[in-house]
Amino acid sequence: MNPAGRLIRKVTYLLPRLILLLIPALYVLFALLTYFDYFEAYLYPLHFIQGKASKVSDKIIIGPYPHFEELKKLKEDYGVSIAVSLLNVNLPQEKALYEREKKSAAMLGMVSVSFPMEYFPLESSSNRKVLQNVVDFIRSHRASRLYIHCYLGKHRVGLVKEVLSREGLIRDDRSKDVVLP
Repeated sequence: MNPAGRLIRKVTYLLPRLILLLIPALYVLFALLTYFDYFEAYLYPLHFIQGKASKVSDKIIIGPYPHFEELKKLKEDYGVSIAVSLLNVNLPQEKALYEREKKSAAMLGMVSVSFPMEYFPLESSSNRKVLQNVVDFIRSHRASRLYIHCYLGKHRVGLVKEVLSREGLIRDDRSKDVVLP
């Protein structure tokens, strides 16, 4: 048999077997991707890029998505009564996280409010409207202690921090890290 014929024979032998092996592998991959808990920020490798929670005023702490134990610590140690979520509830993963946060907050006697921001583009007109709503909310809740968060606690929260600083609601030089469990 000539070399081209042997190659065709090997390919026709191996190709269906590879396809049969790839189907379950792809199914498992997609199953993992739809269950967002595998990709939460506190898990490896995302915890390396996750931002830290920081107290930016007497009443405002900003940072990454808080799990139950972190919400509990924020309430008990810092007096936080309102969690302000910037998660985009139009995305299934972030919606699931926000729903979990609402349940956790309710169990702790806290309030969770949503001001969904897009991640891309960060400086969009819809995000500017949301930012104004966040500023208005903070002004109307000056007596409350707030925890403002996005997913990783960097980009959307960073934009909120800039706006709050510009509006005179916080001072950047007062920022202090907060240790969460």
